[in-house]
Amino acid sequence: MGTDFSYDDMATRDVDDDERQLLREDTVGDQAVGDREHSQEARRRTTSTRRR
Repeated sequence: MGTDFSYDDMATRDVDDDERQLLREDTVGDQAVGDREHSQEARRRTTSTRRR
């Protein structure tokens, strides 16, 4: 496919199967009225760390 993605990355799965970590928050545009932007990392939980 020419990218770092694999076909497994495009598969559907329950979002609760991922573990997320907030990396940073930024204000986009004017500081007074700018929109908030959140960057996060999502990693697939392993079988042993999945919530039941």
